[in-house]
Amino acid sequence: MRVLMTLESKDDVFNHAVSLITALHAEQVDVEALSFGPPLDPDQRQRLRGAAPIDFHETGVSLDSGAGLETAARTVAELEALHTPDLIHANSLLGGTLSSRSPVLVDVRSCERSRWRAVHGEGPPETFSRYSRLAAESLRQAALVVTPTATVSQAVRQEYPDASPEIRVIQHGGIAPRSEPHRKRAFAVGAGGLDDRAKNLTLLREAAPLMHHPVLIAGELEPGTERTTHNLAQPGQAHLLGLLSPQDLAWLFQQAAVFVDPAVYEPSGLTVLEAAQAGCALVLADIPSQRELWAGSAAFVDLHDPHALARVLDPLLDDPARAAALGLGAQRHAQQYSAGRMAGSYAVAYREACATRAV
Repeated sequence: MRVLMTLESKDDVFNHAVSLITALHAEQVDVEALSFGPPLDPDQRQRLRGAAPIDFHETGVSLDSGAGLETAARTVAELEALHTPDLIHANSLLGGTLSSRSPVLVDVRSCERSRWRAVHGEGPPETFSRYSRLAAESLRQAALVVTPTATVSQAVRQEYPDASPEIRVIQHGGIAPRSEPHRKRAFAVGAGGLDDRAKNLTLLREAAPLMHHPVLIAGELEPGTERTTHNLAQPGQAHLLGLLSPQDLAWLFQQAAVFVDPAVYEPSGLTVLEAAQAGCALVLADIPSQRELWAGSAAFVDLHDPHALARVLDPLLDDPARAAALGLGAQRHAQQYSAGRMAGSYAVAYREACATRAV
């Protein structure tokens, strides 16, 4: 089977695509990749080329508007004429209208309506009407819709009740790192952009001065914010590391005793999976998607109370044996979220989507 897969440079979308492309090779699925949005950086290009033998095209076109979708659809049509893929795998809620020739599997990585609702506690404003129409039309046109959790599936049905798509839940899978176990150190780490309200890392930043253990945050900094040199002997503040390479972030997870994800909206949880694979104890915001994936293998906290977060983190970091046990439990739980299992589920979904279009 030959699949034309769209992807973006956003970390979660890109990392998901690379893991899937790598694992699909064993399922006899050949992938041609088409990138939308901001250009990939050199490291991303290298990782994509190393994932599997693939053809790769970069467009720079954004899918966030009707004009962008029309341009993207013309690009897809040109590639379809040249390479005749069996299916389009769109890693975007808006990708269902990219082809009228091939069946399209829409992989919902995120939904802006759901994200707004989680961040603001209310429905999105009227300015979302165009996005909502494009998303609903995409869902109606899709041969099959995939979400990473049942929580996201339910949200899609609630946000777009008239679309009535067939939805398949395929949980994320990751490739476990091949490295020797490291001795964990007594610090907590979070990852994500500080200006991303959905990531809610301000909560971890506010908890840091209340703690007697160090806190490190890796991710894009707010404008005007300078990165700090982390000093594990200096608790009482959040050490801001800036954006790290995947290799450096993986090394940080190998060192950290605890990974913290206080997100108010976390549709995929791929970074949580990477931390769990590295043996970090997980402290997660108490939201449905995190409970669905990690119940019984993580500690859950109030996503609005920095004092409550500090009261969970400090005792856990005070007790290396307890942190190690929780980290081992998360690592074992993560084994069910393998890239191979994920790829097998997608291969089945591809065949079903093709059969649906044939009928």
